[in-house]
Amino acid sequence: MIDKSRLPLVSVIVPIYNVEQYLEVCVESLRRQTYANLEIILVNDGSPDGCGAMCDRHQQLDDRIVVVHKSNGGLSDARNAGLDICTGEFIAFVDSDDVVHCRYVELLLNHISQSDMVYCGYSSFEDDININPCAEIPTEEVTYHTQADAYGILTDPANTLLVVSWNKLYKRCLWDGLRFKKGVLHEDEFIIHHLVCKVQKITWLGVPLVYYRQRGESITSDKRSKKSFTDKLNAYYDRYLFFMAEGLLIEKNILLQQIYYRCAMKTVERDNVVWRNLNSFKHIIGVEDLSFRLRLILLLKKYMYPLYTAMYSLGKI
Repeated sequence: MIDKSRLPLVSVIVPIYNVEQYLEVCVESLRRQTYANLEIILVNDGSPDGCGAMCDRHQQLDDRIVVVHKSNGGLSDARNAGLDICTGEFIAFVDSDDVVHCRYVELLLNHISQSDMVYCGYSSFEDDININPCAEIPTEEVTYHTQADAYGILTDPANTLLVVSWNKLYKRCLWDGLRFKKGVLHEDEFIIHHLVCKVQKITWLGVPLVYYRQRGESITSDKRSKKSFTDKLNAYYDRYLFFMAEGLLIEKNILLQQIYYRCAMKTVERDNVVWRNLNSFKHIIGVEDLSFRLRLILLLKKYMYPLYTAMYSLGKI
């Protein structure tokens, strides 16, 4: 028998709120991991349903489970609460309505000795689909990213796999001095570039080890909500400032184009903080590789706002 105390401890942090119908299968998928030396931290974020009692019951069944009961503070606050008490050499986050493959920790851990962070793929499923967390999986496709590679990936808004927190295993030291920003949506977008700043190499494991549950009432399901849009725009602006401070001029320029596109094409707000900071004539004219049409719309928004809003409402922009 393997002495699990000789293996490195992996802390898995699970923020929990109002997921009573999903929590059992999530926790069971963690308890059935092929890698045994786990610290499973269930953070009950003031959930109004039966999640708190379910957490306590699982703690009685499995001595690897640690339960935190706290008042509701949101996803970032719950993850931070787990970070504040975890003791593992490595850290992972799992969302409480998702399921992970039984080899999730094992396979990620197998590859982290060569890097500072490992991330994997996922597959989506609907509520009425039963998941087999120990199903056969394809052979892993392994790719290594340098820090420079990762910064380049972070300029591509379609590449979210590097951004999200729930498909990764991190060396604990990456989180020293870092915590999720509270009270925002897209909290992963705010922190990932600060994590990448600390790495030398990242491993991509091209196999779906996370089963991502698609449910309509999830916190980010309304992609058009004002807060969702504003928070993501603010996260992009934070990344833009980070790139600028780090002297990453190519990445900064690419991200600025994306921010301008969102300011012009996705919202008519004139009082948005990001737009106020970037709407100078010098900025709009000076940014490289911006299309003439988009540059014209930005200038129209800056100097002829009523006309801009009228054209926007008519679908002319």
